[in-house]
Amino acid sequence: FRISQIPYGYRADGSGTLVIKPAEAAVVREIYTAYLSGIGVQSIAEEMERRQVPKLRGQAVWSKQGVLYILKNERYMGDARFCKSYRSEMLPFRKIENKGQKKQYYQENTHEPIADRNTFIKVQDLLAERGQKHGRPQKREIYPFTGRLICAECGAAFYRRIKPGGIEWACTSH
Repeated sequence: FRISQIPYGYRADGSGTLVIKPAEAAVVREIYTAYLSGIGVQSIAEEMERRQVPKLRGQAVWSKQGVLYILKNERYMGDARFCKSYRSEMLPFRKIENKGQKKQYYQENTHEPIADRNTFIKVQDLLAERGQKHGRPQKREIYPFTGRLICAECGAAFYRRIKPGGIEWACTSH
């Protein structure tokens, strides 16, 4: 197996093993600490951007999704889950999130952690608790056309919505 993208806070050594990059690891630890102290994901992203903290490719543009990626990724506690996504078998090839369609592999202690296991688990519990508290659904509904209708203009996936006249599918970009 190989790691498709090296997460923020790490670099790969000559053998491909993840090695901590101290300056970025300090930012990751700060994100975990801030979240556990009650600061929201959006507020953390805004603070990182306000302070011009550089990300992976040097830009200082932080988003809620970027912070969530750091908070949810098991690599930060030293583990690795493989086959999180796969490519479709038909043209055009698309990257598909693996939600159990294909076998996944999980290995503990593959590299040095940035966040200790206990902290990581506390963050996952808090994320789940806040998600339920704010009424956000944990799972997305899957319909027969989900992920199969693609916009001919921009290539984005269509989503299903219910309108007063019935159900319609619309491009996520338009």
